[in-house]
Parts: sequence; structure tokens; C-alpha cells
Amino acid sequence: MPKYLPAIRRVVNNPFANIFVALILLTTSLMEAWETLFDDVGEMNFGAHHGIMLFAVFQILKTLPDLMDALHFIHKAHEDEHH
Repeated sequence: MPKYLPAIRRVVNNPFANIFVALILLTTSLMEAWETLFDDVGEMNFGAHHGIMLFAVFQILKTLPDLMDALHFIHKAHEDEHH
């Protein structure tokens, strides 16, 4: 197995990296679609930016449980350290 594969796995499985990428996708797709979003949805006129927006929202939702677990773990470790 190539030596770089574990590093790639760590990056793509990192919840902070995943939410960062998803937020960038959501922001850029909203910038593209914002002015015509409601008209496009009403007329069923969908483009790639709408799909990217939907994908980004689901990626954020998918990442939230892992992110919350990590933050809870950090908070608990911090509390245990100070008690």
C-alpha cells in the first residue's frame, strides 16, 4: 500500500476538514444562486449550483455528529484537567 494513503484517509475523514469544505461549497453555491434562488425553485429551473448547495447542506449535517462528539471530548478533557 502506498505510504500516502493513510494521510489521505486522515484528511478526508477529518470532521473539521469536511465541514470546512462543505461550508465553502455552501457559500460559493449560495453566492451563485442567491439572486434567483426562489424564482428558480418556483419554476423548477435547477442548475449545478443548486445541486452543490444541497450536497453541501447534507455534508454539513453528516459531519455534525462527529464534530459534536469531538467538541464534547475536548470539553470533558478540559473539565477533568481543571477538577
